[in-house]
Amino acid sequence: MDLEIKEEQQPKEVYDESPSLTKALIGFVTGFVGYMYLLPMAILMILMVVLGLDLKNADPATQNYYSLLSQVIAGAICLACMIFVISKDKIGNILKNFNTESLRLGITYFIASYGLAVVWNIISTLIWGPVSDNANQESINIMMKQSPLLTISLTCIVAPLIEEFIFRYYMYKGLETKFKPVVAIALTAFLFAFIHMFASIQSGTFVEDLKTLPGYLLPSLVFTYAYYKHQKFAIPYIAHLSNNVFATIMFFIASNSGEISSTTETIFKCLIG
Repeated sequence: MDLEIKEEQQPKEVYDESPSLTKALIGFVTGFVGYMYLLPMAILMILMVVLGLDLKNADPATQNYYSLLSQVIAGAICLACMIFVISKDKIGNILKNFNTESLRLGITYFIASYGLAVVWNIISTLIWGPVSDNANQESINIMMKQSPLLTISLTCIVAPLIEEFIFRYYMYKGLETKFKPVVAIALTAFLFAFIHMFASIQSGTFVEDLKTLPGYLLPSLVFTYAYYKHQKFAIPYIAHLSNNVFATIMFFIASNSGEISSTTETIFKCLIG
């Protein structure tokens, strides 16, 4: 009986380091500000000078190509900086957790998150009618058509890895030390969803595109909960990666049919035939 009580009182095993507030702030600022704003602009300016590019007078495809290239380079640099902040032994623990169990759980959470997103799309369609892609998704659609390989490398490799480090590892783990898990999960999920609305703010379609916010918020809640539940970076990363890869596949299915539509609409069309 004593043994059973002792086992029940053992704390939940934690695989990922809870970063100090200093580390969390450095990692978050490096990723959020560096990757999303400052570094891509700086790299693009360097490319223009070194290669003698006149992007102001270039065609949209060329502008998008070098913009994407600068984002990929910036992502690699920011990722290296964020990893550098983490101690070597903790990086080892993170890598060890990329196993078949994490793969199974990651895909399970992806399916759950996508199911919630589909339900929201159905509800929003019943309320407002068909909801078109927001400014963020429309820009990705354009880039995918003009520079597919570079866009895939950004959306399916660089972005999920960096965003998971920014929001799940640094932001959530940092907030978890100061707030209750439910508060930390909610704040992390909301900010993750909100950054995907920045393109809508810039394009002046923010109010209209607010209908699409839950489509980002619900998966983010699932990803953050998965990290809280299992304390393994690999699981929300695999879920996030699966989501982006699946959306990319659906995009090309829609493209081959001659019509670009939302992923949910594409799935319905595939199921219906």
